[in-house]
Amino acid sequence: MDYTQESVDALVAATQAAHDQLGVASVELAKAASLSSAAMDAAANLVHVSPPKPPTTLRKAYLGSSDFSALTGTTPTCHRHYYGLSGNGFNPQAALSRTQDDAKANRLTLLSIGPAGVAGKPDLNALSAFYPALKANPNLAFIPWHEPEDDKVTPADYNTWCKALITEARRNVPGLKTSYCFMAYTTRPGGPIQNWLNALDLSMYDYAGFDAYSNQATGTPAAPGPQWPYILKIAQDQHKPLIVAETGQNNDKGDPAVFWQNVLAFTQAHPEVFAVSWWPQKGPNGDHTPTAASKASFQNALGKDPYVNVTGAKV
Repeated sequence: MDYTQESVDALVAATQAAHDQLGVASVELAKAASLSSAAMDAAANLVHVSPPKPPTTLRKAYLGSSDFSALTGTTPTCHRHYYGLSGNGFNPQAALSRTQDDAKANRLTLLSIGPAGVAGKPDLNALSAFYPALKANPNLAFIPWHEPEDDKVTPADYNTWCKALITEARRNVPGLKTSYCFMAYTTRPGGPIQNWLNALDLSMYDYAGFDAYSNQATGTPAAPGPQWPYILKIAQDQHKPLIVAETGQNNDKGDPAVFWQNVLAFTQAHPEVFAVSWWPQKGPNGDHTPTAASKASFQNALGKDPYVNVTGAKV
């Protein structure tokens, strides 16, 4: 057990004085006994050291979307972007403009670029066009390759290419935060998540990232989906905050407003959840376009813990 230095010094001084007096003539024994008593008092008055309390940090979670066009009047606090590195979607100018908008609105940017390889090699020259966007918002997470499972690449090659991309990006954008992004729905092409996780060099990533939809046919919204506890466990095992880069519930599979209530409850219960982004569109995997009720529920979550600690401009 630790004690304050002052109380220890007092004990040492009293003990030493008592010891010195024990060697004098017997006429001094009474004085020595008195000093020994003082040493005992000093020992009784030793003061324990109180260990310092760890600093308190406010928890922040971000709730946002990949598309603000149907969310007018809400205040999402993160923005999910995707740009193909070659071919369709190659638009570094749009990436820069939108990331600058995020910075002005105090939003977290989730910036995905991919597929990242051309003819089996990472296209570092093409990636360089996105450096201005990666620098534009200090609150940004770079996802070098979104959902590689669909892109006919092996997990080993994916890991090699992403390491090259992240290394080059960080050389030009020091301190850049990164996340991978896999599908939580493991029956899609490319094999199970674990094959991809096993190939990763986790030291390259700050966050664990997944797309996790609630496309259940039960007629009732999941809480918020069967994949979420699974990916949360992965993030916990890796000691990384969790980013859900895409989520949503089919409008014909239950009340999507309740889905967002459950998203809030799940995030409140699990501080590892760092950011959640709605994919509020209609696509091949379901219709997640906002209804009046789901939009209201989404906005209501923005005013409650843990999202209450984060503010952003209205869209």
